[in-house]
Amino acid sequence: MTAPLAFPKVNCYVFRAFAESQLPAFKEKNPQLEVITQLNRSHRPLLKGLYSKNELVVCVKNMNPEDTLQSATRLRNALGRKVVKLKTRHVTKHPRVQGKRLNGHLNKMYQNAEYAVSPYCRTENKIKTLQWK
Repeated sequence: MTAPLAFPKVNCYVFRAFAESQLPAFKEKNPQLEVITQLNRSHRPLLKGLYSKNELVVCVKNMNPEDTLQSATRLRNALGRKVVKLKTRHVTKHPRVQGKRLNGHLNKMYQNAEYAVSPYCRTENKIKTLQWK
């Protein structure tokens, strides 16, 4: 016969201890929050943050009371915004703009430029004619 597998014993009453000891103090420190406790049998303990347009849920299974309090504080400090999916992988803080460099004598040259329509083009493409003054 083989020995039975030994699983680490998980304290399932940690969240209950948090709810009895530290949750009332958290309610008193944050009167702007509405804190509701619900008994949810045979499910994991959850912290839910209900915001105006979103809901954030944090599972606190196997967390000690200090980590649970930290998760509740993070939910309090969160703005409740949804995560925006980026369209590209590369994000720059200072995007570069490509185009003409208009500094020095080039600036004066482009200010004096006149635009004319070519009589030989079927479409009305603009041709740049430079006149020096």
